[in-house]
Amino acid sequence: MNPAALAVSLVLNLTACPEAPEETDPPRSEVDRQPTRPLAGLTYEPRDAAVRLAGLARALATTRDPHLRADLLLARATLHMAHARHELRAALEATLDRDQAAAPAQKQRLLALAAAHEGARKRAHARALADFALLVCAPGDRTRGFACDPPAALREWQHMDEALHRLAWVLLAEQRPDDARPVLRRLVDRHPASPHHTEALLDAADLAFERAEFAGAEPLYRRAMNAAAPAASRAYAMDRLAWVLWHLGRDAEALSSLTAAVTLARHEPVARYLRRDLVQLYAHIGRPAEAHATFARVAPEQALELMVRLGETWLDLCRPADAVAAFAELQRLAPDDPRECEWQDLVTGNVDRLGDPARQIAELERQHAALARARSRWPLGHPHLARCTAATRERTLEVAVAAHERFRNTRDRALAEPVDRLYGAFVTLFPADAEAPRVRVYRADAAWLHAEIERRDAERWTFAAGRYDEAIAAGLDRRRHDDAVHARDFARKHAAEHSR
Repeated sequence: MNPAALAVSLVLNLTACPEAPEETDPPRSEVDRQPTRPLAGLTYEPRDAAVRLAGLARALATTRDPHLRADLLLARATLHMAHARHELRAALEATLDRDQAAAPAQKQRLLALAAAHEGARKRAHARALADFALLVCAPGDRTRGFACDPPAALREWQHMDEALHRLAWVLLAEQRPDDARPVLRRLVDRHPASPHHTEALLDAADLAFERAEFAGAEPLYRRAMNAAAPAASRAYAMDRLAWVLWHLGRDAEALSSLTAAVTLARHEPVARYLRRDLVQLYAHIGRPAEAHATFARVAPEQALELMVRLGETWLDLCRPADAVAAFAELQRLAPDDPRECEWQDLVTGNVDRLGDPARQIAELERQHAALARARSRWPLGHPHLARCTAATRERTLEVAVAAHERFRNTRDRALAEPVDRLYGAFVTLFPADAEAPRVRVYRADAAWLHAEIERRDAERWTFAAGRYDEAIAAGLDRRRHDDAVHARDFARKHAAEHSR
């Protein structure tokens, strides 16, 4: 394979970025929320449930007090919810068993079983929703669905907030966000002292966020972040508010909100996901020069790793200039880090995207120095040394061949010395490599090209002949050996002609 063909094969293996990358999807938060489960701690046994349902039916038939009836209806609706959860688990188990079953007949039976449990789940939720409708909607207002006014007799019922909370949970589980929205807003607006108030704020805000109703989501997240709630819930609200503000074009406020979230929840399990979101947001709005200071201010112990993640994110976003700056800064901040060589390889590989081949050569030579440090630091076989060696080998070959091809196409004399130096570095660093014989020939070919450009310079032809001698002495296969001898002899002939 000649240098031109090798250059093409190397380029095809690179991850190319479009000249003007377009983000088709907005960044997604890595922070998730675990909402309070209304049935936490509640067990469901079918036989016991049947007995309880019968008892509730008898009690409802004889009870006239509206608040007591409401308590009974809430208990029955909750029992239906527990039944639905029981059927959901059974459906999931049947689905998993089907995936592992070998016989087609068994798969079909388990598929039917999963479908039966799913149908039972939906029917249980439908019964729960029917009871909730009696609790939260006035008789004459039920045509509006759950965007209804409460029954007059239950306006002072002490468990209305609990009923609304459980109703919203069922509606969201049934993928009915349009019906859940008015229920959540009613819980938020009419029950500010409810223990479910903050969660309802977050649920309502999340629904608005998912619909890209950012102006509507902002005040809800602000109320949640200022509520008397656990730090994790408030930090979640701050995180989501940051993304709302970013979508609204208020970058400085967005960054401020997310850094506040990281600070608030630094000891919470959610902290690492908040830090990831901070990197993702910063990648869209920040500058390399201020990145480490921003991270060190809110997460000093993780600041270096956040910088690594930032550089990788900028590569994913096809922003090579920012990525190069980030990885160069990492080497300045942590010169003894074992990943130094890997970071430098990312710098070397991405400088080419900036249209500065001369700088790429300079960065590659810095990578050669990093490999030398790695070889002095670790024994053969060490993982860091192995990665550094492999990356430097590939990068050196890639850059040298690309520079050679530019030299061939442009016949720019200024490229002769760098090409010779890069090929020389390869055979010096990797003398036993399988590609080394071919690289020595490429080096001699580049010297021949330089002599051809200079035409009557005997010294150039003598130099080219010497490069072929080096390739021949190091050992070549029969075909390359014969070609190299032939080229060397011609170079010597040209040198003799032009020395007269």
